[in-house]
Amino acid sequence: MSYRQFIYVFKLAIASAQSRSIQEVSGSMSELVEIRIPHGGSVENVEINEWLVSVGDVIDEGQPIADVSTDKADTELEAPASGRIVRFLVDEGSEIRVGTAVALLAAAEASEEDIAVLLAAYTPGSAK
Repeated sequence: MSYRQFIYVFKLAIASAQSRSIQEVSGSMSELVEIRIPHGGSVENVEINEWLVSVGDVIDEGQPIADVSTDKADTELEAPASGRIVRFLVDEGSEIRVGTAVALLAAAEASEEDIAVLLAAYTPGSAK
């Protein structure tokens, strides 16, 4: 697979991994959504080089949220849905396997109290 093909496949996987808004995924404002590293081609591990957003930021679907590297290329991780970043699950510089949850999203309109309750109840894999 060429570099250009890899980038295309990786970005396509990112875009299609969770291309629904938080409201469509959860049906309400009361759930978290995990942002995961999408599977793309033969890549097994990804390194988070830098977060491009901060906890508390409201992001749009498709917005670049992190610079990432694989053994084949450097690219950006795009937001799979719109919402508010409420927690990073991995630090910059971490090398992780594809499929790993790296951040949590809540609805942009969720209150601080609701987010606190959701985070207190969160266990890995429990979010959508």
